[in-house]
Amino acid sequence: MKIKAEYQVASYQDRTLYECYIINNPNNELKNIKIQGQHVAGKNRLDVAAVKFDGCQLTKIPKNLTKIFPNLKFLIIWNSILQKLTKQDLAEYKELEVIDIRYSLLSSLSGDIFEGFKDIKIIYFVGEELQSIEPNIFDGLLSLEMAWLAFIGNLEIYKKGSQSYKEFRQDLSVRFYSSGAGHVESYVKKLEQKVKKFKKIKEDLSGKVYRLEAIQEDLINKNDELKEEKAEMSSTSDFFISFYKDELRSLHRKINKFEEGMLSDLKELIQDEATKDFKIIIGSHEFPVHKILLAIRSPVLAEILKSNPAIKSL
Repeated sequence: MKIKAEYQVASYQDRTLYECYIINNPNNELKNIKIQGQHVAGKNRLDVAAVKFDGCQLTKIPKNLTKIFPNLKFLIIWNSILQKLTKQDLAEYKELEVIDIRYSLLSSLSGDIFEGFKDIKIIYFVGEELQSIEPNIFDGLLSLEMAWLAFIGNLEIYKKGSQSYKEFRQDLSVRFYSSGAGHVESYVKKLEQKVKKFKKIKEDLSGKVYRLEAIQEDLINKNDELKEEKAEMSSTSDFFISFYKDELRSLHRKINKFEEGMLSDLKELIQDEATKDFKIIIGSHEFPVHKILLAIRSPVLAEILKSNPAIKSL
């Protein structure tokens, strides 16, 4: 029987693996199957670590998959119509690390289905219709380093709220998680290591918080000092501004007084006939003046007087 599949690189439980993905296959039972599909470049059937059936109408676990994919480690079956699972169904899959069966019609699991499994790490039976689980189903798992075992969403067990479910929960906690199995001890050790790591991180953070608080306090103190210095500088600045304003006013008054005195003295000098040392003659009229004032007021006369220093009139 030939069925079509897609090959892809996929992620599962934090692992990257090469997967054969079969979707919506209408066949109820897959016997002597031949899988057709295009491999990813550089990959072949020996690289396939996972086979995933999604939406296929399976009534039984497919046969001969391990012959097609000899390195198969993950068997994933979602949304099928499986109703039961026996030891014989899983006989060729004892090298698996993961069995993930979800949203089928499983109502029962035989107690010996996991006998002979040595590498199994993860088991999912999620969203099924399991009504009871035989206690000895865990016997073959207690010595293994399991990472996860999940029976979530089996509504029939939940509905009954029954003795079977209570026994299942009690058996799960007493015989599996509290059994002293290697995976539990390993998990506890990992938790202890994480707790130590988090404690160290907490201590480091506490030290950093303390240093940050000290820096913050120092910045606050420096800010207060800067405010005080600013206030002091502002006060000093106000003082000098006021002082220089008063000095400028006083200087202006002195300058004004000096100018007034100079004008008064100049007026008196102009009117003082005894100090006039030069005459301007216009026709029959003579005008006594001060030679220095003529030179100041007229560049032409200043040049004449400079060239003829002995001249007395003009």
